Amino acid sequence: QTADAFLLRAFWDPQMRRDRKSATNYCLEVSRQQILDNSLEKLVKVQQVGGKDPLKLPLRVEFSGEPGIDMGGVAKEYFSLVVKELFNPLLGMFKVNEDVQLYWFNGATFEPNVNFELVGTLMGLAIYNNLFIDLPLAHACYKLLLDQTPDLDDLAQYQPEAAKSLRFIAEYEDHEKCPLEDMLCRSFTVDVERFGVTEEVELCPGGRDMVVNRFNRGEFIRLYIEWEFCRQCEGELAAFKKGFERMVDK
Repeated sequence: QTADAFLLRAFWDPQMRRDRKSATNYCLEVSRQQILDNSLEKLVKVQQVGGKDPLKLPLRVEFSGEPGIDMGGVAKEYFSLVVKELFNPLLGMFKVNEDVQLYWFNGATFEPNVNFELVGTLMGLAIYNNLFIDLPLAHACYKLLLDQTPDLDDLAQYQPEAAKSLRFIAEYEDHEKCPLEDMLCRSFTVDVERFGVTEEVELCPGGRDMVVNRFNRGEFIRLYIEWEFCRQCEGELAAFKKGFERMVDK
């Protein structure tokens, strides 16, 4: 519902339509063999001219050395190809939950943040030009673009097993028989695998010495969700938002 409302607002923004009325177009010529490099150079790195952003002209896409007029089909193929490249597991930009086929930003990637800015720019560019783009990101990204906070329902969509465990913590009531801290034996930490090595990361200062109990479990759940969606990928997420907000104002 959040995603639908967000996209409808972007599609029908009257200022967008006024800006496009008298425009010609922005020609994006890319090579199939260098589609990422060309996209970075001609989308993310392109500068404003006379206070105007060339990317806010109607988009026309051409593949180098290929004849044809872009009546929408070429642009759709371009977006499909470039998104496939960016979400290629070998690139390592995103983490994927294979069970639900949804992706999220990988804070441990070797790829520079400008690549994530490109993802945001592509998303905004597609909306601006009324083109469908299949970005397999968890819906929490729409909330974050609107400066809203992801919650347990958002985690359930992306990581249903983790969300199930957190719901158990939130709803546990048998404290007299077995206190929650004895049931869990859990501190305010998460185990993170980076480059083949697992390390323990504190969810808050002093987290290793804080035991999850009935009184602080709400804060633990909040911090866990914040870590998963935001803190572990702060730089990548900020770059993504920067690219998107270039095309679609809040």
